[in-house]
Formats: sequence, C-alpha cells, structure tokens
Amino acid sequence: MSVLYVDSSALAKLYLREDEAKRQQVMALADSADEVASSAIAFAEVASAFARNFHQGKLSEPQFWEYFNSFEQDWQSVTQITVAPSVSIRASQLLKAHAGLRAMDALHLASALVIRETQTLQFLSFDDQLNAVAQAVMPDTFGWTQKNAIFKLTLQKTYYENGFFNVIRAHDQLIRSDEGEIKIIAGDASVTFTGNVNRRANLNGTARISVKGEGLKNWFQKHYRVMEVVEIEIVSPTLLKLKYPARN
Repeated sequence: MSVLYVDSSALAKLYLREDEAKRQQVMALADSADEVASSAIAFAEVASAFARNFHQGKLSEPQFWEYFNSFEQDWQSVTQITVAPSVSIRASQLLKAHAGLRAMDALHLASALVIRETQTLQFLSFDDQLNAVAQAVMPDTFGWTQKNAIFKLTLQKTYYENGFFNVIRAHDQLIRSDEGEIKIIAGDASVTFTGNVNRRANLNGTARISVKGEGLKNWFQKHYRVMEVVEIEIVSPTLLKLKYPARN
C-alpha cells in the first residue's frame, strides 16, 4: 500500500488556490495514493494559514469559513499521526542533526519516518528547507517530485495535427501503468485538459496520451510549430505539465 504524506504547505494549496499547478499536483498525487497521511499538528497549521490570509485581507469572512469547513470535512479522511513520545523523540534527534530545521517541520518529518518503516511512502511539501532535510534522510520518498522527470517531445506532424502524443520509453514508467484519465496543465496553468492514457495504441505498450476534442491540438498549434520540441514535466503518474516554448 502506498501512502502520500503531506505537510501543511501541501494541504493548504488545495484550498487557497494561489498556485493552480501545485494544487493539481497535490490532487493528482492524492488520487494515485492508497492513503493520505499527515501529522495531527497540520490541522492547526492549515487553519493558521487561512487566518493569516483573512487578517491580511486576502480572504473575506465567508471565504474563510468556506475554506475552513471544507478542510475540516476533508481532514476526516486523512490518516493523522499523533505526536506520541516516540515521534517527539525522533523529532528531537532530527533537530540536533540538522541545523535550521524548525520544530514543527521536525515533527512532520518524524511522522513521515514512522510511516516509512512499514509502508511505501511518498513525501510532499512545498517548503524548501523541509524538503532539503527530507531528501537527505529519506530520498526514496521523492519519486514524483524530482525535477528531472521531464521529457522532450518532438512535435511530429501527426501529433501536431491530431492533438495526441506518445510518451518515450525512458519515461513511460513514470506514467500510470493502467489505462484511464490523466490531467494535463498547459503553460501557466490557465488551461487544463482531461486526457486519457491508452496502452494498446503502441506495439511496445508505452502510453499514448490523447484529449477528447480539439483542445490539445489547438494549444499545440497556437504555441508551437511542427517538429519543435515541447518540454513535458511528469508531475505525478496522473498529472503532466506542458511548458511554453522559450520564445513565449
């Protein structure tokens, strides 16, 4: 069973919607995991983020309660790791070993390490300082957040005119292994598509990504020319991000 561990920075992205690409990343990783977990402290941390935005005038009072009530309901489906003595002790050890690590971040990391002892874990945070320590102590948990999960697609005429593409073999293992939906973020995240993974179209079984209708074809033709190279970031097995060409 795979577990996605999310800290408060990742949870808050689902509601505040400050960055649509990151929000989609959290959603896609959560959908592909068997279970989502976090430290019990995350509830107060996310509530604090809502309150901070409210006091700064970024959220109205109705918006605050809308986000808070939605989060409170969703929180019931999150596996909550209590701050037991064993977790606190491990957090203390992490604080001693890593200069600059904050106490709450150490508790998140300690909670994730507890899960990792018995289950397959993916770790998701948008805090650079926490990620630096997490990658040092459990690098195997960053499978879908590594920056090198990008492949370069040459926009063949068939792709350009029909609005689909094949995933190259070297990156195919990063795409969902079955057939079904995949989300596609285009450019600055102002355009998103719901695509489909087809593993029967290619003789070698690699994924073909297509989108119903002409949306993807039109996006290709608006921003690229035939045989230009499109950089595609594999954010998760069910989420891709198409980058604008360098000239945009």
